[in-house]
Amino acid sequence: MEELMKLNESTLESTTACENHKAILYIDLENEKKAQIICRTLAVDKEPSRSTAKRTYNVQGHHLVVEVVSLDAKYLQKSVDNLFDMCYLARQTIDEVTRYHLQVSNSFIDALDRS
Repeated sequence: MEELMKLNESTLESTTACENHKAILYIDLENEKKAQIICRTLAVDKEPSRSTAKRTYNVQGHHLVVEVVSLDAKYLQKSVDNLFDMCYLARQTIDEVTRYHLQVSNSFIDALDRS
């Protein structure tokens, strides 16, 4: 019986070692347009070549859905940390850019018409 338990323990350990680590993140970005922009922006950011993590991006309504899978828990953590940093930067950039509105004065339009 003891030998059977040892066999089961080692089988469990080897099975666990081969499994992928996975995180599925639902990030609320207030509206679908912002979620789409950030999804397209982050999708071009590839993982470093030494990383075992892979990311899959999707948008569901106003949520950015990211699935991160890695063979190593440490690379999963680093990938998720990087994802949140990049998502925050993209969100801040969108907020900053959308704060500005182009206001064209009538004199500018008249000058364009004359040229």
